[in-house]
Amino acid sequence: MPTSFEVLFLGNLPDIDAGEGNQFVSQTAVNSWLGTYGSASDPLASTDNVKDWEADSFSGGIEANSYDIDNTASNDTFTVDGVTQTHDSTMIFNATITYFDGTTANITAVVTQATNGDVYLMPEFSANADQAAIEAAPIQSIQLISPVYANGNPGQGYNLVADRQAADLVPCFTLGTMIATDRGEIPVEALKVDDRVMTRDNGLQSIRWIGRRDLTKKEVSIKPDWAPVRFAAGAFSGAVPETDLVLSPNHRVLITGEQAALYFGENEVLVAAKHLLAMHDVSREAPGDVAYFHIMFDRHEVILSNGAWTESFQPADYSLKGIGESQRAELFDLFPELSTTAGLGNYQSARRALKKHEACLLV
Repeated sequence: MPTSFEVLFLGNLPDIDAGEGNQFVSQTAVNSWLGTYGSASDPLASTDNVKDWEADSFSGGIEANSYDIDNTASNDTFTVDGVTQTHDSTMIFNATITYFDGTTANITAVVTQATNGDVYLMPEFSANADQAAIEAAPIQSIQLISPVYANGNPGQGYNLVADRQAADLVPCFTLGTMIATDRGEIPVEALKVDDRVMTRDNGLQSIRWIGRRDLTKKEVSIKPDWAPVRFAAGAFSGAVPETDLVLSPNHRVLITGEQAALYFGENEVLVAAKHLLAMHDVSREAPGDVAYFHIMFDRHEVILSNGAWTESFQPADYSLKGIGESQRAELFDLFPELSTTAGLGNYQSARRALKKHEACLLV
């Protein structure tokens, strides 16, 4: 599991661990944290609140694999968006997540505070039900309802296990993207189930399912992270793509070459479009009406879109939540196994998918 991942910034809050030398926190200060963080106008899953956490030093002190709550034992450090911070304390709360579509999920939330007061919602350290809820869809807000103290001892806090989970959002094509098929290049919106598409690994493969989601300019203006990413013609070497390619921010593109092999031991990796914005001729589109399309096969595939190799739809807890209830029901009718954790686990990624901090090495 990674020690670098994305976290959600909840704000700068009262210090719950003002006294060092033990594992305990102030119950009064902990209770002051109870409440709701994020809103429709300022969602947690926005550019300002999604932060990149990277490990710095956590091997000293009481637990070698954790950030310690007792800073007299060790000052364990990490960076958030490149700025070094020191771990102060971690607490767990009974909490309710609200997604952009208004649906909710109840979790036990792991919440960490740095010595400067900054507080973050952390991913889980295992792929459990709480992590599935965190990944299920973009989070609008979280309500911290009540504390869950360590070992059932009122006032006892937690060390923070350093290795934790990480996830990505739903990938999709935009209107007009040309997909290579046995009949030549076809606009994605004209494709039908059973059409045969050229794949990098398995030749011609039949489409099993197609989904579509339309967003208005107003919706994208409110949530600009939903705006697509444009790859200008020739953004990659070899005049790839052949024409401008516009993808959802989380749609992954195949990156090949010596750098991928050098850093990751693999000649080909998948990178989300939003993690390639530092490249020349790659840019975020202005908010506007946009139609996003999903294409799914019997397995996760790499396909040609506007002459560039990109991924097909890969179902996972997070992506299935993002496509909407009716499309989710349709998928479960076609692929009953996807309604189970084991079934999702068997639908493996066609390539290693890089996280943001890994992708930075390639741009």
